[in-house]
Order: sequence, then structure tokens, then C-alpha cells
Amino acid sequence: MSSVLALPGADRYARRRPWGHFVGLVVIALLVLASFTAADWDFTALIDPEERARALGRMGEWLAAFGSPDFSREFLARSWGLTLETLSAAVLGTALAVVFGFALAMASSRAVAVGEEHATGWRRSFMLRSPSALLCSAARLVQDVLRAVPDFVWAIILVALIGLGPLTGALALALNITGILAKVYSELWDSVDEQRYEQVRASGAGRIKVFFYGIQPLAARAVQSFTLMRAECAIRNAAVIGAVGGGGLGAEIWYQIRFGAWDKVSTLILFTLALTLTADLASNYIRRQLRSDPNHPRAVKAHSVFADLSRAWIGSGFAVLIVVLLMIIALTILIDRISRWLQLSRVSR
Repeated sequence: MSSVLALPGADRYARRRPWGHFVGLVVIALLVLASFTAADWDFTALIDPEERARALGRMGEWLAAFGSPDFSREFLARSWGLTLETLSAAVLGTALAVVFGFALAMASSRAVAVGEEHATGWRRSFMLRSPSALLCSAARLVQDVLRAVPDFVWAIILVALIGLGPLTGALALALNITGILAKVYSELWDSVDEQRYEQVRASGAGRIKVFFYGIQPLAARAVQSFTLMRAECAIRNAAVIGAVGGGGLGAEIWYQIRFGAWDKVSTLILFTLALTLTADLASNYIRRQLRSDPNHPRAVKAHSVFADLSRAWIGSGFAVLIVVLLMIIALTILIDRISRWLQLSRVSR
């Protein structure tokens, strides 16, 4: 014990008292208390015996439905089509978000749009110091608005504009994810150490060239990893958005719940779980392939050149294949919706 206290700076930790932990616990307790007092909580289903019995009965019916889901050929075909519809909406929304989020992040990143890496004090925070700084602040405001509105709220707004369907879900996801990706991309680019791309800037390159040859390559892995994570979340959220007009599995689940068809609901939930699990496994595989670095000290060296090259490109190839297939599915669904709308418009005339 004496040897530990003899270490340099050990007395500073010995004198420290855990008052910060007590303050944190008090703050958490106050927040929990405030949450109970701010809302009108109804515990009738837990306290009243009759309500509790009815709730347990409904829960038993729902759990029993998982023992006998609807595996008829017609409903399985419909569930598979709804799964593809949900997946295509998520992929299309994520693809649009990556494109627009990347452009919005370039405008909202101080290192890219403003380029005042050495500015300090008020010059770094005053938005009217230059036109580029004003553009950066406006872009940050746009991305804050996009990510502040939840995706299901965007879906409700878009339903009033373009109607029900997977296109509504895709656009709702795209709007929300665009703000999230723009925020994270810009923060990742701004967090890159300026000294690491100082040579690119010193060679006389402009801000765009500094970004593409200096900043973006240094933050590429973090950008790819976060994009994959948001793609996983988009697939999960696509099923939720369907309940408010985004089509796909969510819309059908809500429709069957209203009629109490729990056997069909259980089948749809199983398809939803299979979709999210497959997306998670595929994302982990792609992330693992992108993360493999043959120059890492702990990397396995007993591989042929073909094996090293295949490990480097198989993840990207798999991702491109999935995106191309799902974009084809999404375009097919969109063309089908447009043709139906044109037919209805002709009939109405």
C-alpha cells in the first residue's frame, strides 16, 4: 500500500472524495422523480385484478399465436414481398441520405467550407466573419432541423403530400438520416488533426482538394462504419414508419393488429426479425472486411496475394451488389406505383 501511495501524483487521488458520484445519483433520482410527476401514469392494468386478468389474457393470446403462425403459401408470398418493400425503402432512403448528407456535411464542416484551421477566439465562432462561415452556419442549421424531426413525423407529413406507400417511408428516412449523417460526417472531418494534412495544404491545394486528398481519407473508416450503422437503423425504422403510412411490413402489422389476426402478426414479426438479423450480420461482415488492415502488426501474414486482395474487396463488392439489387427492386416498385397512379388518373377522367 505504501508503495502505491509513493507513486507520483498518488496523493492527489487519495485525497479525492466520491462527492461527484453522490451528486450524480441525486441528479438521476430527481430526473426519475420528475418523470413520474410530469406524466399522468395509469397503473390500472397492474393494480386492478380484473384489468390485470384481461391484460394477461390478451398477452396469452398473442404469445399463443407465435405457436401457430400463418404459414400459408399466399401469406408467405405476401410477407416476402412486404419484406423486400421494407428493405428497398430503407436502402433507397439510406442511399439518398448518403448523397445529400455528404454534400450537406461538406458545407457544414469548418475544415472544408471555411478552412480557418488556425483561427482562434471569436473569429472561429462568429458566423458573419465571412460568406463561407455564414454558409457553414446555415448548413448546420439545416442539418439540425432535419435530424431534430423524427423519421415517423416526416412520414406523417409526407403522407399528406404524396400519399401512402414505400416511397413515403424512403423519403422520410432520407430526410432524417441526411441530418444525422451530415452532423456526424462534419464532426469527423473537423476532428481530424490539422497537422496530418498540413503537407497537402502547404502544396498550394484548395479547400476541396485538401478535403479529398487529406481530410476524407483520414476519416474514411469512421465514416464507413457509421454509415453502415445508420443503414442497420434504417432497416429497423422502416418497419416502424410503415405503421404511419410508409408501407411495407409495418403497415401490414398495424393492419392485422386492428383485426386481431395474431397468427398473421406473428408471421410478420418473424419476417421483421429475420430481416433485421440478416442486415446486422451482413453489416458486421462488411465492417470486418473493411477494418482488416494487412499492415497491422497482429495481422496474419500467411496469406497469398490473392487472399489479401479478396479480403480487401469482398466487403465492398458485397455491399455494392446489395445496393444495386435493392435499387432495382425500389425502381421497379416506384415504376409500378406510377403506372397505377396513371391508370387511376385516366379512369377518373
